[in-house]
Amino acid sequence: MEVRFPRDERLASWRIAFFQYVIVLTFLGLLVGYWRMQIGQHRLYLDQAERNRVRNLPVIAPRGRILDREGRVLADNFPAFSVLLMRESASILAPERVEAIARGLGLDPVELQRLMEHTERLPRFQPIVLKQSATLDDIAFVESHRLEYPELDLIQVQQRLYPKREVAAAALGYVGEVSEDMIATLGSPYRSGDVVGKFGIERQYNQVLAGSDGMKRVIVNSRGQEVGSLTTINAMPGNDLRLTMDLDLQMAAEASLGDRPGAVVALDPRTGEVLAMVSHPSFDPMISPSGSTARNGKNSITIR
Repeated sequence: MEVRFPRDERLASWRIAFFQYVIVLTFLGLLVGYWRMQIGQHRLYLDQAERNRVRNLPVIAPRGRILDREGRVLADNFPAFSVLLMRESASILAPERVEAIARGLGLDPVELQRLMEHTERLPRFQPIVLKQSATLDDIAFVESHRLEYPELDLIQVQQRLYPKREVAAAALGYVGEVSEDMIATLGSPYRSGDVVGKFGIERQYNQVLAGSDGMKRVIVNSRGQEVGSLTTINAMPGNDLRLTMDLDLQMAAEASLGDRPGAVVALDPRTGEVLAMVSHPSFDPMISPSGSTARNGKNSITIR
């Protein structure tokens, strides 16, 4: 015998009305969220997408050469690579990520973390130079970890080269990263990480030798690899500087003094031009007093 219970029509209609309201509210929420994404926060998401697609890379200007009176090169440049940390997406990385990057590039994790915190106030479009003189191992690390660390990139730079090494080092001087005191003295064109003359002719004629850096906007894929170019502001190379110094006479004066401490100066009595200038003990201008290379250190962390 089948027993049937009367249906509660009021309960059924209440459930239907409840689900109708839920569906309406859900669609209203989706509509509001869609409006916020497409209209209210359109500029925010557009900027984020643009940062993921477009990358600003500095174009480093080569420094002008220093020549002797016959046009022979006393100071030149040679191409190298620097490792950059792009900051468009995030200015502060997780500690474990910083440690992994530092380990891969042979840097001190504590110094790298301190640098990240120090550069938090800088504009996001301004990259950080993690290592100005990248070795083959550094280049291999960056290229093989494009997916894991898309914030790392490589740019070509010009390192300072002194073909005769210690010859005329006291007169030529050397270059290095600009200090905070020099920024305050030389003015606004210089930023932390810029390379300037630190001693000798390199410092005295820094404005003549220094060029003007450019900027390149490139399109990158999901791996951080460059797949296209948008706009480029070309760098302006520095001017060459020709000295009155004669390289042959300079070499002869260096050889005559030998390893003995002292100084030799040769002048043209008719014009007062300096033909040779020797000071011993000398130094290698490719190595700054701090022990790093003249253009940049082997394990350097700088800001550009």
